[in-house]
Amino acid sequence: MPAKRWPALAAVALIAAPVRAEVPVIPLPQTAEADAGVPGGIALGSGTPIMVQADDTDAAGVADWLGDIAHQRLGLHFPRKVQQVQGLAIRFVHKPVDSTDAKPLGGEGYRLDIDARGATITAPARAGLFYGAVTLAQLLAATPGQPLAAVHITDAPHYAWRGLMLDSARHMQSVPAIERLIDLMALHKFNRLQWHLTDDQGWRLQIPAFPRLTSVGAWRVGPDGKRYGGFYTQAQVRHVVAYAAARGITIVPEIEMPGHALAALRAYPEWGFAGVPASAQADWGVFPSIFGVEPVTLKALQTVLDEVMALFPGREIATGGDEALHDQWRASPAVQARIKALGLRDETALQGWFAGQMARYLAAHGRQAIGWDDLLAAGGIPEGAVVLSWHSPQGATTALKAGHDVVLATDPVFYFDHRQAPGRDEPPGRGTVITPADIYAVDPGSVDAATSGHLLGVQGQIWTEYVRSDAQMLAMAWPRAAALAELGWTTPARRDWTGFSARLPAEAQLLARWQVQPTPGAFGVTTAAVAGEVPSQAMQTCSNRIALNLPTAGEHPALVDIMDRCWVTPPVALDAPTITVRIATLPFNYQLAADAKTITLRPPVGNGDELVVRQDTCDGPELARVPLDAVPHDAVPTAVSVPLGAATGTHKLCLFAASRSPAPLWAIETVTLP
Repeated sequence: MPAKRWPALAAVALIAAPVRAEVPVIPLPQTAEADAGVPGGIALGSGTPIMVQADDTDAAGVADWLGDIAHQRLGLHFPRKVQQVQGLAIRFVHKPVDSTDAKPLGGEGYRLDIDARGATITAPARAGLFYGAVTLAQLLAATPGQPLAAVHITDAPHYAWRGLMLDSARHMQSVPAIERLIDLMALHKFNRLQWHLTDDQGWRLQIPAFPRLTSVGAWRVGPDGKRYGGFYTQAQVRHVVAYAAARGITIVPEIEMPGHALAALRAYPEWGFAGVPASAQADWGVFPSIFGVEPVTLKALQTVLDEVMALFPGREIATGGDEALHDQWRASPAVQARIKALGLRDETALQGWFAGQMARYLAAHGRQAIGWDDLLAAGGIPEGAVVLSWHSPQGATTALKAGHDVVLATDPVFYFDHRQAPGRDEPPGRGTVITPADIYAVDPGSVDAATSGHLLGVQGQIWTEYVRSDAQMLAMAWPRAAALAELGWTTPARRDWTGFSARLPAEAQLLARWQVQPTPGAFGVTTAAVAGEVPSQAMQTCSNRIALNLPTAGEHPALVDIMDRCWVTPPVALDAPTITVRIATLPFNYQLAADAKTITLRPPVGNGDELVVRQDTCDGPELARVPLDAVPHDAVPTAVSVPLGAATGTHKLCLFAASRSPAPLWAIETVTLP
């Protein structure tokens, strides 16, 4: 009778149940089942052939990539074969994949089988073949010189958009560095690179129709008096686009408008309103500069977009739209007349109209406009355009409920110019500490709960106001980008911080193979403190309004709130009559718009700036007031001896620079107790 057979069937099912395999891969695959049939593992070493069908150009291209990676980064030689190989081999099979999930794998899905035959990558499309090769490359990198565990992986992405944004306008990167970024993105299954090519501080894209955009707009003079700049030629851009495409990555160019326009307006003043002198171009922040709205300007920008579309074949074109100040429009009789003629209510609606003009122009050419979520208030996002949501998860939900496709790009958690760790060894950048754990804790799906799948995915932003070098750019992105990659690729049910942490050592080895060196703090390693020394990074800024980890001419950056130059130490023992404060002057080169009126200034008692120390709080007993006249204005931290009188016991100290002007920007590097 069937009832008598059930226990035996249950026992067979229990024996045959697949065993979940732990694989050192980021992002984590959707399923990974161990294969106990090959207990010794699979030795894929030099001499193992890669086999592709003779007429399969997609598989051949992926095989070439895998062979190059194996040779250049792993020291392995995998010869290419087109004939059938009976023994151990790496095989690419270009056909649909059976999925155990009700959801089909799609074009980016694949199956990777590592068994007695070697490694077989099966996928219905080139993208899937590539991502299968990426997983194999990560497995080989994690176990160099050792056999691979037999495993069967079935995998596909959770989100369609898995991106990073690179700001080349504030500081440029070399083409080889951008290629290395693309390589690392590919190894983590990213598929979009938004390239921020224009901003107030520089225009980086060669546009032959308007040569002054690069001959003038690509260059600025910094606070140090040195000329800085450059641009990418159209030949370089085509190379980068092709390099990315071969690795499954679409480059999304960003041409900022109507705000963040100073570089372009320095080149062609007739296009709008600069609002500041050319000397302000080295400032950071939010500028009043904005394009005009007359037909001549719109036509010029559309001509720029024509050349952009010719260079970038991807569907998406980003047109910015963030942080556009309307003061210049408000003060212009011509713009006011234009608002009236168009029947618009105000300048915000005018920006919406402007954005709509550009979006419809792109749509008429078969492209899709992408803009920052500032445009939601303007009402200028036409149907079919994509919203980059950076303000808040609530803003993303608003955009989703309005029917827009959205990419989650939230500040600060997805902004990779923030510090990765609290130590003094972190490179310059924004002051908030954003760790890989902070990124991993985000649940993108929570903003998409009621919007029927309009959330396209996630994107991390590498802004570069203080990211000056290629090495720093890469180090600021990783390993945080690895955490973001897993948010974008892996289903929520499979994501687990403990498991991700266990894979970080393999991630560190992978980054080392690509000569990327994040600080130890990025991996949770704490640098030993110097006895008696309190770095600014260990202090609290008093108001934490715009805290920045700023470069000095010394050995370490200094953490300073540019809106309130004030610090509070942890409790320290005041057993000595004198402390030493290393303090530097930095340029105050910030465009703060209306916020400039809210900078906290504490007037000095004397004629010059002073360093004031108070006990416990900034309103507590004053312990010292020392003139700063002797500190040179050269960004070099200078040791200032500060007598504390008869202070005793253990107390916090509040230190602030008393001055009547925001400039210079006083920055404390360390406080040292004898």
